[in-house]
Amino acid sequence: MLKLYTDSVYIDQMRSGVNTGGRMTRKRTLHDLRKIARKRQGEYWSRVFDEIFFMYGSGARGINADYIFPTSYTGFANNAFAAPDSPNHILYSGDATAKANVDAADKMGLATIDRLVAKATMMGGGTTGIPQIQPIMIDGEEHFVLVMTPWDEYNLRTETGTSGWLDIQKAAASAEGRKSPIFKGGLGMHNNVVLHSHKGVFRFTDYGSGSNVAASRSLFMGTQAMVCAFGSPGTGLRFDWHEETRDNGNQVVISTSTIFAWTSGYGTPMLPDLRSPFIGLQCVTGAASVRPYPSTSRPPVSCSNLVCTSTGNGAAPLMQ
Repeated sequence: MLKLYTDSVYIDQMRSGVNTGGRMTRKRTLHDLRKIARKRQGEYWSRVFDEIFFMYGSGARGINADYIFPTSYTGFANNAFAAPDSPNHILYSGDATAKANVDAADKMGLATIDRLVAKATMMGGGTTGIPQIQPIMIDGEEHFVLVMTPWDEYNLRTETGTSGWLDIQKAAASAEGRKSPIFKGGLGMHNNVVLHSHKGVFRFTDYGSGSNVAASRSLFMGTQAMVCAFGSPGTGLRFDWHEETRDNGNQVVISTSTIFAWTSGYGTPMLPDLRSPFIGLQCVTGAASVRPYPSTSRPPVSCSNLVCTSTGNGAAPLMQ
């Protein structure tokens, strides 16, 4: 049986700008302020997209202080964050089973990665009506991606030792799909999971029985874990660059903008549908909407990824 799901996402415009100053400002420096403005705008948008990706992928804002977006941020363009559902998309490191019993010993390790793979492989499908996390197929091999904090990377390196970490790096270097973009910049690979480290992974301080344990929320992802929708004002381009002068031509102001949105929310059935056994197809529909779950005859769960939360030393991930 085939049953397709669709999702809706609101897109909106976001803008940023740089004022290169007046004629005397530009005269006093040897720097090409226009060129610098172009570079800084590129860095700004890179940060924005990283941060929005982690917020929607994690379903929360976290306490990271180095973000552009404030800790009170709740979503872009009326697209609310969707927290990972339990127990399907939450897994904790170590012996923790819930947010309240996380402690500093529940750190990221190889056993955590192996549990994630086992959970992703065994969850859902068939008559359960629960969509399975679909692996990324590269040159005939199934892969997942795990993004962790640098502290999680540190805990993993410490656990495996020099020789063990070298094996992780060798596994990625010798993989059939090593030229794929998902391997670029990776730490290595374990159990066909490509490992990445990023300081943007969210951290929290309210875990444990006393709500005072530091934790981080790593992302374990398969194919179509996240969706980014772009709109265009008729140019066919994703970004716009605009220059104008102000103050009677004295100041040069450069602005950039884009129309977009991220989502990893729930899908809704599309009619008519074709019903046969509970087998799923991954489906993408709509001009600005994608459903990151395999199709099923029942409503899909939160998202095509797992969130891993951990603690210790700045917070090793606990699978959440």
